[in-house]
Amino acid sequence: MPEIILELAEGRTVDQKRQIAKEFTDTIVRVCGVDPEAVVVIIHESPRTDKTNRLTTTSPAATVPESVLALAAV
Repeated sequence: MPEIILELAEGRTVDQKRQIAKEFTDTIVRVCGVDPEAVVVIIHESPRTDKTNRLTTTSPAATVPESVLALAAV
């Protein structure tokens, strides 16, 4: 049974998540040759305050909130 786990920042609509699950399922069915009922799509949502894509800057402390830096250190 193929499982797809997707990590997303919160804020997507139910319709968007349904579309993501449908398209991922369609791809797995086409590529792996399994029944659609066998595919499981799990969407984990996190608060946007818990995510950043700026940790790779040269001076992260200047651009990243302390709470995010603390999470990155864990």
